[in-house]
Amino acid sequence: MKRIIIAGTVLVALVCAAAAWAATDPNSYSGSTTVTPNKAGSAKKPVPVGWSQTINVKSSESGYDAAPLKDIKTTIYGLKVDTSLASTCSSSKIESSGGTGCPSKSLVATGTVTSRLGRSDRNPTYSENCGPLTLNVYNGGKNYVWFFFIVPSVTACPGAHTGSAAPYKATFSRSGKNMVLNVPLPADVSTNAANLGLYASLTHEQLTWKTISGKSKGKKVGYFETVGCKAGKRPYKVTYTDTTNGTNRFSTTQSGKDKC
Repeated sequence: MKRIIIAGTVLVALVCAAAAWAATDPNSYSGSTTVTPNKAGSAKKPVPVGWSQTINVKSSESGYDAAPLKDIKTTIYGLKVDTSLASTCSSSKIESSGGTGCPSKSLVATGTVTSRLGRSDRNPTYSENCGPLTLNVYNGGKNYVWFFFIVPSVTACPGAHTGSAAPYKATFSRSGKNMVLNVPLPADVSTNAANLGLYASLTHEQLTWKTISGKSKGKKVGYFETVGCKAGKRPYKVTYTDTTNGTNRFSTTQSGKDKC
């Protein structure tokens, strides 16, 4: 009987965990992903490109700030990446210098972020605006980059300064004909923002990845290259994972198509 009770308890825990993952997402998302120039390219004639991403977040629950994000995964059809075409910078150098000590050619993307910082109950009465902050992305090495926030002034984000949140790692991979960028968000940019014990509720992010090109065996090659499209369109999807208490997870995928 004891064994049955324990097994039943485990089963209930697993069901509850699955329900927590599958329950209605407390956030709603919108935005776009755009590749420039909007050429198709091909495997034999790839075209160097850059791309930009806009993310807008709001709570789908009335009377709350948005839940903190824990992961952003972007999948873009027909793109590939070669991180060897940019200089690299280490996380320690980024953190110690605020990014100014990095080679200029290691900066592969830049943009802005705004959010709300507040209590874990996400009550907007007790939260404050944070931003716009500068979000820089530095090439780290083979198939990975470092994201890092620059706080432009003492009033831009209450209690935070450049370096309050450490550089955080994102990775590139390939899935079929798609380039995948996965950005896990550590506690100091989500549930313990700037190590202040506060939740960060993202409201808007705009990030532009540079068009970087070089020469390889006498041919022009790109950090990002397009090698194809699908019926004149470039499908993409962005999967957002957020949390209301730091433990449970909610996941939403937004899909779209860019011109190509």
